[in-house]
Amino acid sequence: MNTPKIVFIIDDDADDREIFTDVLKDIDGAFEVWQSESADDAMLRMRLSRNLPQYIFLDLNMPKVNGMECLKALKENSHLSPIPIFLYSTTVKPRDVEQARSLGASGIISKTSNIKALRKALAKLLSGEPLEQYTLFV
Repeated sequence: MNTPKIVFIIDDDADDREIFTDVLKDIDGAFEVWQSESADDAMLRMRLSRNLPQYIFLDLNMPKVNGMECLKALKENSHLSPIPIFLYSTTVKPRDVEQARSLGASGIISKTSNIKALRKALAKLLSGEPLEQYTLFV
């Protein structure tokens, strides 16, 4: 039995989760896309699941537990820490970039309404190509 290719999107905005899901399915229809509206819900789902995601996309600005706090918790868990985690936000500030890097994020993506640019950036990330830049402005 093959392990599914799972991508986990953690974002309190349902529209953003759907956009990411549609783009990911367009890139590779074999992706199983998990969605969660909160960090707490995401952590519970990963604890209860037999499989783990191959990639996590995490919104920086969420209520209660924000993206940086969730990133820190994920990277402190030895079972989850190897998973590449990409933060994303509408605005990417230099201090966020430095903090994300120090906490172990694989990169930061700026949110965009340009679906073609988002698709191109996600396709590159998911192909395993090395990133030319830590912060991707799409």
